[in-house]
Amino acid sequence: MSRPREVVLARARRLALVTLAVVSGGEWHASELFNLDEDPARTEVWVELWERLIANAAPDDWLTIVDCHC
Repeated sequence: MSRPREVVLARARRLALVTLAVVSGGEWHASELFNLDEDPARTEVWVELWERLIANAAPDDWLTIVDCHC
């Protein structure tokens, strides 16, 4: 299936910061896929939850991304 360049770029931008986990309201939410060689978007279910959690953040909430490799 061929997708126009604009559609592909919009999806890439939307998924650029999808993380493996989100802590929201003291609750840990994590992707079920922890293979870092896979697509960072994980699954559509995870992306939908991730986007909902980020969208529901209060305007004065702090967002922190931690990138740690052992």
